[in-house]
Amino acid sequence: MKILQNKLIIFSSGVVVAAIASAFLAPMSIVINGKPVAGKTTSVDGATYIPLSALKAAGATADVKDNVLSINFVPGGANQVKALEGGLNDWLFDGVWRFRITSVTPTDDGRPGWKLKAELRNGTKVDNLALAGTGFDSLSLIMADGNAIPVENVSDIRDPGVGQGASINVDLIFHDEDGNGRKPDRLILRMQPDDTTRNFLKNQGASYATGDPSFRIKVAPDKN
Repeated sequence: MKILQNKLIIFSSGVVVAAIASAFLAPMSIVINGKPVAGKTTSVDGATYIPLSALKAAGATADVKDNVLSINFVPGGANQVKALEGGLNDWLFDGVWRFRITSVTPTDDGRPGWKLKAELRNGTKVDNLALAGTGFDSLSLIMADGNAIPVENVSDIRDPGVGQGASINVDLIFHDEDGNGRKPDRLILRMQPDDTTRNFLKNQGASYATGDPSFRIKVAPDKN
């Protein structure tokens, strides 16, 4: 959809939407950064309105105070997640997986990009667990300019079964031919276990210790 005009409208009912002038009138599904979000557009007098939930999916935060709704877009946009946070060599534990990044170096295969050494450890007493069966959603390297680069060898860390107390070491590869030498800022391992997954783990005597068991690791080099 071609955007002709952007503006924010606050209705007396307290419903806030972003109004985008458009010729489309029928309700449409909404996709933010390639991912579908809940809700449909609404068209009034030739303008298409997007619900607040879609803005939040795009990385906006909303706050109500003194009958005023404030919306802000924070750096990182949709790459912002509520997650366990740490830095290089920090072990992070979500109740099921222990995860850390130990080094960040340029790729050495003749293509521009970055290689991150990762260690993933099964922190439960359940044998043969894999990220793929415990709620894995995505693994991305967020660059200093806010753009996300997907990992190329995701199956190397997503699919192997890991025994109880055991770990795997993986070199995660992120090629960045169009980045013009931009630097990485953080790695996001996004976990979104559904109820079936959580119940499976619970029946095995394991569970996530946090509502969002994702990992966010700062990998930018020190400025000092």
